This record gives sequence, structure tokens and C-alpha cells, in this order.
Amino acid sequence: MDPMSASSRISSSASWLSAFQRTALRHFPDAEGSGHRTRDYLIAALTFLCVGLSSLFEISASVDRQQLLGGLAWLFLGCLLFGETKETKVQVAIAVIFATVGEHFASIYMGGYTYRFENVPAYVPPGHGMVYLTAVALARSGLFVRHPKKIALFVIGVWGTWSLWGISGYPDRGGCSGGHSCFVIFFSSA
Repeated sequence: MDPMSASSRISSSASWLSAFQRTALRHFPDAEGSGHRTRDYLIAALTFLCVGLSSLFEISASVDRQQLLGGLAWLFLGCLLFGETKETKVQVAIAVIFATVGEHFASIYMGGYTYRFENVPAYVPPGHGMVYLTAVALARSGLFVRHPKKIALFVIGVWGTWSLWGISGYPDRGGCSGGHSCFVIFFSSA
């Protein structure tokens, strides 16, 4: 193997990556002096904890327990929204409404997927609100503001690979919707 051809391939790969970064990631500003807010990381941690715990408690839950988990999720979402701006609260409300309508349309009306009790569990709408608020909190966090390009490349790499795996035929239950969604998201902003 010629050492020059190996270095030219590395250089070619690096220039391709650089061109991709300039094109696909041009909307990300360079951050200067962005600080960490503990609140942003607590929102993310609490949301991940709530999602994990409700997943465990829901495994053998009755409809009554689903309702209880839903009430707790609304309570946690309300607590997380304290201290947020009016704009963020409105965005979360719109996200909850949109996701709830989407869940009912895709699950119940279209039958795209079915929950265990053939309903939309009560914790799903506030859960969408918590996940959206987590995205807002992480997007403004010092870590994400300082390293947006690296994080975007990581997300594209991980979820792009997952999407390709999902439509490859290897998983038992594959679906093209994840791959198509990933394609639309990646190329709609280009």
C-alpha cells in the first residue's frame, strides 16, 4: 500500500467532512461566553428519570395506574415550567397539543400503532411536553451552545445509523417511517 495514497484518502475524507460541516451546519453560531445553568441540566435529568420510572411502572400497570402516572407527569411538567419564560411555556403548550392530536390520529384513528389498552395513556401528552422542554433546556445549555457542531454530527451519525438499520430489514419489526423522517429532517434545512 502506497503511504501517499493513504494520506491522500485521509485528506480527501477530511475535506469532505469539512465541506459537509460548512454546508449542513452553517446555521449554528459560534458561542462565546455561554455559561452553564444548573436548571437546564436538572430539567433534562428529571425528564430522563421520569421517562425511565414511568416505563418501569407502566409495564404491569392497569388503566388506573396509567391515570395516576399521567397525573404525576402533569404535576412534574407544571413544576418544571416554573421559572420558564412565557414564550417557553407557550411553546411547550403547543408541543403538547400538537403531539396529543398526533398521537390520537396516528394511534387510535389510523391504527399506525396500538398502546396496550388501545388508548393514549394519560402520561403521554405531558411526557411530550417534558421532552420538548428538555430539548429547549439542552439547546440553551452551556454544553450545547459551546459544541453545537460536534453534537449535531454525533446526533446525525447515531440516529442516521439507527434509521438505516431500521429500514435495512435486519430488525424483526422494521418500518420505513423512521428512515423517511430522518431523511426529511436532514435535508429539509439544507
